Amino acid sequence: MPHITIADKPCGYGKSTEINRSFNKSEKYIAVVPYLSEVERFIKGARKDSDFILT
Repeated sequence: MPHITIADKPCGYGKSTEINRSFNKSEKYIAVVPYLSEVERFIKGARKDSDFILT
């Protein structure tokens, strides 16, 4: 059974940064963000803060 983690904290507490830094190349991820503008910010953060390759 897959392991699921839900990160639920107030705005500005570093949820996205924490998630981006925890990416592991051997795992699969689904990240849900509330706005399309957040999608681009999240992708940029993942590329900057982890060794995970986004395609």
